[in-house]
Amino acid sequence: MKTSFMIIGAVVVVAAIVLVAAYFIIWDDKDGNDTVLSDTSPGHYVYTYNGFTYDLEIPEQILDGPVGLVVDMHGATMDAKQENDGTNLRELGQQYGYAILQPTTPTNRVPPEFDDPLFEMISIVIDELDIDPDRIHVTGFSNGGRYTWRTIRDHSDLFASAAPASAGIGGTGYPGCTFTEGDMPEYEIPIIYIFGIQDTVALYEWGIAQRDAVISAWNMGAGVVIAQDSTYTHTRYTNANGTVFEFISHNYYSSAPFGDRPVTGHCFPGSTVYYDPENPFQTFACEPPNSFNWGEEMMKFFIAHPKS
Repeated sequence: MKTSFMIIGAVVVVAAIVLVAAYFIIWDDKDGNDTVLSDTSPGHYVYTYNGFTYDLEIPEQILDGPVGLVVDMHGATMDAKQENDGTNLRELGQQYGYAILQPTTPTNRVPPEFDDPLFEMISIVIDELDIDPDRIHVTGFSNGGRYTWRTIRDHSDLFASAAPASAGIGGTGYPGCTFTEGDMPEYEIPIIYIFGIQDTVALYEWGIAQRDAVISAWNMGAGVVIAQDSTYTHTRYTNANGTVFEFISHNYYSSAPFGDRPVTGHCFPGSTVYYDPENPFQTFACEPPNSFNWGEEMMKFFIAHPKS
């Protein structure tokens, strides 16, 4: 009888320990102390963390091992869905095995002070998903592209490669990476950069100045055209260190309204989501026909440029 009571007592103690442990696990998950992601299985999730909303696409390949990660940042007036309409990265991530993290800011702009909350969320995704540290990349369009340049400057140790779009730094007053002394990345990383020739004159001039600053600062050799037709030119530059910088200029256009003017060349080549008057966010799809898809071009670039 005594032995039976001892066994029952031990079972009760163990059960109590399990219940207490379960309580703290649930509590930590609820408060986001230990676990923020509610599910790490393949699919699409939306999280609100530290006042920002994040769309997270987890690919099927996560079931078989580590996957890459792409951080994709929207432009002014946009949200994560609008950004994905332009890049199609959620679908491409599922195809090629990359998790896609797309933030939406409360003001629908990416402010310079976004660093801390964004990189806290990036760290959470890296910690809680099976992310390959050699395949972490960053991209952004317009205002998100300017922030991408800043991210290249401040976090070149984290990202394997980057793809800023329709965004130069000079003349904007936005703190970023001008590739001048004291304002450039610690490490050289591969970059693919795109700009529309029919963008506003000032924006395009800033874009060309940004291109030239990279070429000069990293001592790039003469550019080699790797693809072109009458509507675009894709040029590759390489330096003695083997660092690759690619620049795509295109002649596409959008007549969708942006304030008191059309979007013009400030648009996503290959996007199939066009202006909808019922949508409160602007659409930045280049009007067809387009000879290439920007999302596919940058995904090919990311795949080709993991950390060495």
